[in-house]
Order: sequence, then structure tokens, then C-alpha cells
Amino acid sequence: MRPNEPAGRNVSLIVGMGQRIRARREDLQMTQRMVAESLGGLMDWTAISRVESGKRDLRASEIIAIAWVLDVDPGFLLAGGNGDRGLTYRTGYRAG
Repeated sequence: MRPNEPAGRNVSLIVGMGQRIRARREDLQMTQRMVAESLGGLMDWTAISRVESGKRDLRASEIIAIAWVLDVDPGFLLAGGNGDRGLTYRTGYRAG
């Protein structure tokens, strides 16, 4: 198993997070390369592709950075929810 490759029961969490990242990226009409460039070298576009396909896990710092680029709450990427830009998934108020 490679580093950052999901294992065991975390696979469904990782797949769901990847699906939410892809959906939000597409909503913003961004390519995987654009996201990677916006991350300033933290990840390349192939890593973004692996995340979106559920083949790569993310560190907390990567989740926060991707959420910033995609203008969503990190909690939405992790757990889903109402999912509008910047809304918290628990209370529904606009963050920041």
C-alpha cells in the first residue's frame, strides 16, 4: 500500500470526500490543474485526480487548503451536508 492510500473502513469516507471535491471543482469550472496551481505546490494535478477517484487520502492541512481554494467549509468536504459555499454543515450559518 502506498502512503496516503486509503485503507479499510475509511474508504467510503475518502470516496465521498473525493466526490464532493470533484463536484465543487466542477461547479467552479476549475480543472484539476487549476486547483493544483492554486494550492501553490502542495499537491500536483495527479494527486487531485487520485483524491477525486478515492484512491488517495488527505492530510488535515491538505483538506483545509483544498477547502480554501474551493471556497467551502472543510467540514463539508469531510462530512457533506448542505454544501453551499462557505456554509457550515451543522448550523447552516455563513462562515467568515
